[in-house]
This record gives sequence, structure tokens and C-alpha cells, in this order.
Amino acid sequence: MSKQDAGYSMRPDDERYEGFYNKEKGEEDFSVFSLLKGKLDYVMSGKEKLIIIAPKIPGVDSAFIAGASFNFWPDYRLDIHLKSGDEAHVPLNAAIKTKNLFKDHLGIYGYTGLVGSPICYIPVEVRSSVNAKNNSEYVLTLISIKSVADVTWDYLPANSGLLTEPTVGDDTIASVSERSPITIPLKFKQKFAPGTTVIIQVWGKINGGKSKERLQKLKIIIPKA
Repeated sequence: MSKQDAGYSMRPDDERYEGFYNKEKGEEDFSVFSLLKGKLDYVMSGKEKLIIIAPKIPGVDSAFIAGASFNFWPDYRLDIHLKSGDEAHVPLNAAIKTKNLFKDHLGIYGYTGLVGSPICYIPVEVRSSVNAKNNSEYVLTLISIKSVADVTWDYLPANSGLLTEPTVGDDTIASVSERSPITIPLKFKQKFAPGTTVIIQVWGKINGGKSKERLQKLKIIIPKA
């Protein structure tokens, strides 16, 4: 397959946009990289494919799916629009395998809003030959351009009252170096009904600072199990 074939373009088999390109714009200090139900795993084989499943969510008819690389050149991008409950099959030999883009450098998430402008994020499930079915744990990954320490997170249902305090998550990350992932298992202490919008905030001390700053604030929608 030629380099041109692996470039970012519309793929005729399922109308997804996928491929490699040279990124020109700058990066956010702390950006959403991945939001998954379970884990991402695959083997670098010409027969391998990623099966990306858009979850069923009350009141949400469809979602955009985005994939991107990090600490990898050239940059990779994946964009798909799926109806709730539908799935897309992404063969690795269309692009990912041509540059040997391994799982540690690939993030995938779903979202509502406009193309490239998420309003709410949606955890998606990605299956493969070595990852037939994922568990129900949601995993959020941010990319940190700066070094950060004492990373914590909290959450709050979006329909809570103004005086409601957020619930602090159990996991704490001692330190993260520059240009590294911040991976947070979203272990909620209560069960949310499908369709609930939850506000997530991630905090940390940036570049050796003494006080915590908010690294990221995002909304996620809880899908059906």
C-alpha cells in the first residue's frame, strides 16, 4: 500500500475518514485523548480489525467517534459517525498497520456536538481478535504536555444543585512527566442511570507548583450497560 493510500481520507467501505497527516496547529496543555469502556488492545496483523461500538444512550440517536495518535509521527486521525448501537469495522491494514501504530499511541472516544467540537463525551467499546468483550469499567485518558503531580479527580451529576459538592474519586496519581498520558479509571461510588450527564474535573500541580489547578473539565454521558 502506498503512502498516499494511508493518508487521511474517506474510506469507501463504511464512509469513515481515516489516515495519517501532518498536524499543523498547536496542542492543548491537557487534552482528552481517550474514553473507553474497558481497554484497547489489538495485534499488528493484516487480518486484524478494530470493532468500534457506539453505545445505546436514552435520548442520543447518534455519536461521533474520534481516534488520534500521540507521540507518533506522522499523526493519525479517525472520524466516524455512528447511530447508537451500531458498530464500525476498521481494518488495520487500511492505515494503522502501514505505520505500525501500536495501542499505546492510539486513543479513541465518542462525543456529541459538532464534528471536532465535543459537547459531551461518550465512552465507547473497542473489540478485536484479542479483546472480544470488555468489562464495564470506564477509563479516561488525558494527554499532559506539562509535568504534573498529585493528580486527583472528582465528579458531579450535571443536574445537581448549585450547592452540591462533587464526589472525590479514589485514585490519585503521584506524578506524570511531560508529554505523557494521565489514565484514570472512572470508578463512580454510586450507580448512574443511563443517559445521566456527569461532570468530571481533573486536578493537579503543574510544573512543580504548590497549589492544585484544574487540568480539565468535561461532561460524559452514561450509556446503557
